[in-house]
Amino acid sequence: METLDAIRRITARGDAVPLWSEPSGAPAADLATATHAVLDEGAPPTPLDTPVPLRSTKGVLTLRSVVYAWAMRDAQFNSYLMGAITVGGGATATTVPERSELLEWLKGTKTTCSLLAAAAAAAAAEAAAADGGAAYGADPMDVDGPNGFASGSNLVGLGPDTSLGGVGGGAASQAAGYDVYESEAERSARIARNEYTLRDRTTYLTPPGNKVFTHLTKLSYDVFIRNKAPPKPVAPAAAAAAAAAGARGKQSLSARTGLARRTGGAGAGGAGGDTDPIILIPPGFNTLVSMFNVQQLLEGAKFETTESVRAASKDGKPTSLEIVRKGPGKKAWKVTVYDSADRLTSPADWDRVIAVFAGGMAWQFTGWRWANPVDLFSNVRGYHVKYHDEETPANVNTWNVRVFSVHRNKRHLDLPLVLDIWADLEKWVATHKPHLLP
Repeated sequence: METLDAIRRITARGDAVPLWSEPSGAPAADLATATHAVLDEGAPPTPLDTPVPLRSTKGVLTLRSVVYAWAMRDAQFNSYLMGAITVGGGATATTVPERSELLEWLKGTKTTCSLLAAAAAAAAAEAAAADGGAAYGADPMDVDGPNGFASGSNLVGLGPDTSLGGVGGGAASQAAGYDVYESEAERSARIARNEYTLRDRTTYLTPPGNKVFTHLTKLSYDVFIRNKAPPKPVAPAAAAAAAAAGARGKQSLSARTGLARRTGGAGAGGAGGDTDPIILIPPGFNTLVSMFNVQQLLEGAKFETTESVRAASKDGKPTSLEIVRKGPGKKAWKVTVYDSADRLTSPADWDRVIAVFAGGMAWQFTGWRWANPVDLFSNVRGYHVKYHDEETPANVNTWNVRVFSVHRNKRHLDLPLVLDIWADLEKWVATHKPHLLP
């Protein structure tokens, strides 16, 4: 305790603790090279590795740990914790509450410190354990001795099922804040509970559990780009009623349209579903992609010429198609395909257009919201499909479109081509219109 009193006289004045280096026989510049501390003028220096009656959850502290805590009193806790080995020369860093209480006690603003109480409790427990061990090891046949059976036998009183509270164990445990006789497993569990993970400016930006925030991207797009008000919270009963009404509406629409998926009947009031993305393709039959073969290509990953599909079909050309994109581990993505923009009657309909397959002639875009190819392909993804042995039209080379080449005979090359189209389209939609993804 004399060592603590001496160092507290220095810290209460706000002074730094003088350091000494025994190898050089001169004052030390920092704690990392110091071996002793000068606590009293004229007295010999005290080794920094001297244990002091302060006990933290990490064990008994040394004079070096106390001097290091005082030297780093104005530093952030992370700096204090990480510099214990290098700056402190192997000092023990305490926890946040212990460090705060220790500094208050060193400054003189507090007269008591729990670390002192813990050290006293641990010392009392060790003394009690030593006395109990001597009593437990006494000869039980010595009935006349002070520890014999005839005198009450401390052998029984200190048995494995009996608390040591009567000899100071209970008071020691209460003062220390934990059971001083805990097992190794209990001690390990207590230490693990007191551990914490260091964080820095990089890890603080990482959400726990690998969370994703794509819903915030969609919400931000709706609010800031489309000027659409965010959704209002709906009561559970109202949400259930709305879902039931929507299901009834879908059933009614299906009953009215019959085979709408192939014939293109979409009912009144807009283009397809309210949220389904739209792909526009050329209206003629002289392009590689038409309303006759687009479903086989994008959904079945197989290219068939317009002439062959048209000849085998018993129905006429459909006015609209629903294509479902099903990828491994992905949600089904339903896309509506038109070969005419007449169904797009509002800006909201045009906002759902994600791709246009260009035939090569600019008249394809006449009457559209963006009739200029430069404006059009700045707002939607553009594609052009041609045979592998044909030249790309001159107009297409000046547009912001991606060209895909279909082989005339090698059908095994269709699947990689279609996967490339979908991957490119999904990437573009995720960047420009994420609210249209499933």
